[in-house]
Amino acid sequence: MSKCAPALLFCLSLLSLEEFGAQATAQGGGLFPALIETKVGEESVKLTRTGTAVRKKGIFRVYSVASYLEDGVKVRKGAELADADSAKQLQLVFLRGVSGGEMAQTFHSIFRQNHPAPAFDDEVKQVLEMFRRTSVQSGDRVWLTHIPKVGFHCRRQGKEDLLIKNVDFSKAVWENYFGKRNVSEDVKRGLLSEL
Repeated sequence: MSKCAPALLFCLSLLSLEEFGAQATAQGGGLFPALIETKVGEESVKLTRTGTAVRKKGIFRVYSVASYLEDGVKVRKGAELADADSAKQLQLVFLRGVSGGEMAQTFHSIFRQNHPAPAFDDEVKQVLEMFRRTSVQSGDRVWLTHIPKVGFHCRRQGKEDLLIKNVDFSKAVWENYFGKRNVSEDVKRGLLSEL
């Protein structure tokens, strides 16, 4: 064995570890803890991660996303998770800039596949108006939270937040990720991968 071989092996192993770390971060492993404690409405609640995924559009990675559900609540599939009136949260970390108009259009398109107009017209209008007002940049975070017996809360890092007091609408938003027509089957599988 040459004198350079151990050094070469060491360098190659470091590169492999670096690549593994980059892949884990891209999938959400480095961004989203397995268990969190956060405020949901007026309560401090422990949430357990149900999975992580990366939302892509074509070849571009748009955001990493993690799904959380109230610790101790048991579900087996996506429809049960969407329908659960328990504390739950979707955390998004953007990997690229996205305009407010594009966010609004994407939300509207996916939501209306599951719930055609005029269902939830007022609620959809509020979400679209909030998204249209500002764009997101790489690294920005968005929290979508279901508050049991209350409804839907959307908070954007450093921006406004929105509370819609309609439990059925909140469940409908979760169908964007866990319903029959969703952002993508790969994302849905990833978000359910730790159940």
